[in-house]
Formats: sequence, C-alpha cells, structure tokens
Amino acid sequence: ICSGDAVTLTASNCSSNMLWTPGNSTASSISVNPTATTTYRLACGTGTCVGTSDVTVTVSPKMQPTISASANTVCVGGSVILTANNCSSNYLWTPGNQTTQTISVSPTVSTDYTVKCGTGNCSGTATQAINITTVPSPSIIASAVTICSGDAVTLTASNCSSNILWTPGNSTASS
Repeated sequence: ICSGDAVTLTASNCSSNMLWTPGNSTASSISVNPTATTTYRLACGTGTCVGTSDVTVTVSPKMQPTISASANTVCVGGSVILTANNCSSNYLWTPGNQTTQTISVSPTVSTDYTVKCGTGNCSGTATQAINITTVPSPSIIASAVTICSGDAVTLTASNCSSNILWTPGNSTASS
C-alpha cells in the first residue's frame, strides 16, 4: 500500500476464536494503515488446535513530485531544462514520453509539461507551465540621419515596449 493508505485483512478458513496481532482484534476482518512495513498474524482455533497465518503489508512512499525549471518563459527557439524532484523511479514526461529525471525541451508554443513518477497507486504527478515569448523586433526612428557637427539628433525606440537599453550611453529612456 502507499503511505497513508489503509487495507482490509480478512480471515478465511477460520470460523471461531480469531486473534489478529498486532492489534488484538477478534473480528473476522480488520482495516489497517501501518506507517511502515508490518507483518500481521491471524491465529484461530482453541487449545492445542490453533493455526496461524501471516501476511506482510508493505508500505511504499506516495510520490509527491515537483518540477524545477531553468526558466518559466523562453523565447521562440530557446530551450528549458526541467527536472523532476521528490521522485524515486519510473519517470514519464508528457508531452514527449521521455523517461529520465531531467529533460531539455524547446517548445514552439506555450506548453504545460507533466511528469508522472513512481509505480501503481503510489505514483504522483506534477505540472509546469512554460510560456513562449516572441523576440522583439525593435527599430530606431531618427529625427535626422545627417547632422552638422555640434547639432543633436533624437533617437526613438520603436517596437520595443520595455527593458530598453541604448549603447553607448546605457540610457533606458524610450528616446
């Protein structure tokens, strides 16, 4: 079972005087949710005619993966490294069907990447969105292209709405 889950154990071939250990229950069925792998024993019968049967309930950790991304937003043509964390085995990424802990992706559109890891009911999933942004195509509008020595020209950024940097000068103004 997965950590935190319960399982029902039911006696068979035993009609009277049942005793489950640990727990000391005399019921024909018991529900258990051990925190670690535990062996349960059912004893049944009377006097010297007591039979026993053991069953071991193995507890596996429930995977609760997370994804770390080298970036959440990438330009068209760029790539991102995705790593599954808190997983022990059996990785499956979608889209892509890759089966390693770390993958490199180059999405062409904004995409949600999901990793599933672990086995059976103890597997878990996590999702990471990677957004695509387009590379800006800035242009410069000049008030003049030819000037006399000592005159000034105004340069204005066009098609560039943020994070402007003029060189030389290191100005961040739009003009």
